[in-house]
Amino acid sequence: MQIDPKQETIDLVGGVVHYISDRRLFSLTIKPTKISAVEAAEFKMTIRAMAAAQGQPIYALFDIRKIKGFTKDGRDYFAHDPNPMGRSAAILVGFGISRIVANFMLGLNKPPYPIKAFSNREKALDWLEAQREKLDSDFS
Repeated sequence: MQIDPKQETIDLVGGVVHYISDRRLFSLTIKPTKISAVEAAEFKMTIRAMAAAQGQPIYALFDIRKIKGFTKDGRDYFAHDPNPMGRSAAILVGFGISRIVANFMLGLNKPPYPIKAFSNREKALDWLEAQREKLDSDFS
């Protein structure tokens, strides 16, 4: 699939990636699906390309409220990813499976950057902005 990384919104098979230009943050809204390693890699590649096109470090909100879960290779991809992306991430959760997935992501993975789960989108975005100000003052 050919993408234009300068677009602010890119619709992928497993979700929609959006560059929130007024906040200089990225968001990924997962569609109601099970995420495989293919979708996970596509998310990562797309967000990295968009960040490079915007000249921004990656501070991302992952809205997983509609996720149906992960396939085995999707879980393995996140659990053993040798090259995690981003400087900080917030996970937007609802009830049920999205909380379980967030607990998996926070418990199993120990990313080398701050990550936190939220049930309120605005609080998650505010936290990401605060992380950017703290970690990347050149981009604030």
